[in-house]
Amino acid sequence: MPRMMAVFPDLPDTAALRVVVAEPALQAGFAADAVTAIMKLMQQFIREGRCTAADVVSLEAGRFVLIAWAGPPLSGCSHDKFAHLLATFESRSGCALLAPPPWAVGAPGAVRLVDRAGLKSGVASGEFSAATPVWKVRASSVGEWRSGPHALLDAVKDTPLAGMFTIQTQTPGVTV
Repeated sequence: MPRMMAVFPDLPDTAALRVVVAEPALQAGFAADAVTAIMKLMQQFIREGRCTAADVVSLEAGRFVLIAWAGPPLSGCSHDKFAHLLATFESRSGCALLAPPPWAVGAPGAVRLVDRAGLKSGVASGEFSAATPVWKVRASSVGEWRSGPHALLDAVKDTPLAGMFTIQTQTPGVTV
């Protein structure tokens, strides 16, 4: 997969990251308001010494809101403040932000969220292949997100979902 466009140019790869996924994607106005409100909270955290730098962006037409910060790990209280703010936007927008489907699959501009059954169904129907991009919605650092989506097969190879694919080994005629 090609390297993602560089997000958060002023933050190092080691900066912490929280990926908020919206289902359906946030409309432009809600996405802009969410970025503004979360950045205001992050600026408060900087003033209080909870982090040293921060940034917030919306990507994929409101599908993702990325929150990044440098400095020590944020406390549980800080994460509770995120959750409260996200719950407010979830209520106002009608978009699931706190518990969306767990898999974000598809090429840039065509990202879909699916649950496990939807992922299996998409593979069975041929909608998704071993090479379908999977977005790193569980990324915990800016560097991990910057490395870009990975192929579906790579995302599931060490999970029970690997059985969706017959994987060819280096030995001709043998499958795993």
